[in-house]
Amino acid sequence: MKFSQLAILTSVFFFILATVWMFFTEQLLSQWGIESTSGTGVVSRRSAAFFAGIGVMCLFARNAEPSLTRYALAAGISTISIILAVLGIVEWRERHVNGQILFAVFIELFLGIAFLLSNRSAKKNFTDKRDWVNNK
Repeated sequence: MKFSQLAILTSVFFFILATVWMFFTEQLLSQWGIESTSGTGVVSRRSAAFFAGIGVMCLFARNAEPSLTRYALAAGISTISIILAVLGIVEWRERHVNGQILFAVFIELFLGIAFLLSNRSAKKNFTDKRDWVNNK
């Protein structure tokens, strides 16, 4: 998948996530088997801001040429996605959430791997590896 396609898909997905976490917190939490409290609501709505912000970054970066900046954006999204997937699996194994979270884990793993692969091809386009180290 091309970086531009992946960035657009991710921005749409993250805008949907931001909307769900902002306005439908209780429904998502109950789907995962988590009791909705004022505390979980606060954390969920604040997380929505991060999803919206990452969606905006992906939307604006969709046509970026291979560069250190694009590499950093992809690496950051990969990191976020893979950590979320691991946390989802841990919470499921500890029975803090039900199996419905595995759908989110699947999407997170897909995004994490897809952005890692987009980085692999971007890094090949740089001729001097010192540019990566010296941030030039």
